Amino acid sequence: MLTIRPDRIFAAANQYQSQALVSRIDVEGELSNLPLHMIEVLDRSSSMGTRIKFGGMQRAGFTTAQHLRPEDRLTIITFSSNARVILEARRSSDLLTIHSALDGLHPGGSTEMYKALRLAAELGEKYPNSSCSMFTDGESTSRRRDGREMQYPIWKKMPLYALLIEAVPSSMSRLANITDLSCG
Repeated sequence: MLTIRPDRIFAAANQYQSQALVSRIDVEGELSNLPLHMIEVLDRSSSMGTRIKFGGMQRAGFTTAQHLRPEDRLTIITFSSNARVILEARRSSDLLTIHSALDGLHPGGSTEMYKALRLAAELGEKYPNSSCSMFTDGESTSRRRDGREMQYPIWKKMPLYALLIEAVPSSMSRLANITDLSCG
């Protein structure tokens, strides 16, 4: 069982005074001896366009990677008008590559969150002991909102955590419904 627990908040050293959550990642139970495959799903749509939102998401994504064990693997999926894998099953100890991938991201486009969740489900089936964290403000412009992407059998085994960045209440409700469909 994977648990992501809030550990502390730190203020970024920049003029925007944004904050990012530092998480402690605990792997428990029979799978704790296996390497974890963490899938980060990152929203890079136009609604994430402020430095506070986008920079906070980048820092939170990197901080999560820093808290993984050296043997764990990290996959990063981004979404805006389309979803794509920018890193697949990279060792979490390869922090330079992870930082470079995150630093190269820029916001823009619509929000095809469900396409990214479909990719995450496919990669969760491919790699054992997977867990998924989605970093978003929750504002989806996708026409498809029926949750069909959450019907993949992997969501019964793979937890999905939604880490919201300056989200509005309607987005929080929708994301709570999506995460409730997973085992997380």
